[in-house]
Amino acid sequence: DGLLQIVGSSKTVVTVTKRGKQATLDVSVEVNIEPNELSIANTGPNKIVKTGAKVKFSGLKRRDLEGEALLYQWSQVRASKVSPLDANGLEATV
Repeated sequence: DGLLQIVGSSKTVVTVTKRGKQATLDVSVEVNIEPNELSIANTGPNKIVKTGAKVKFSGLKRRDLEGEALLYQWSQVRASKVSPLDANGLEATV
């Protein structure tokens, strides 16, 4: 298991070794240099919930203005710090 992060246009070779065997993969990434329009999810009106209650946020209604795939990253703006479950998913629960 692993994660490869390439920033910008680039070429690299990924080498994987397992149980003494090796495999390589040539990777070429070309990034579209056009600026991307910022997409902001709207989770609806403010809600008041009891302490300890689970709250679910959803990005189901959000669409990218340019028709591209969306990546999600939920973050807290105010109040006591809580950690969302699945902070990078389409929906997050705290």
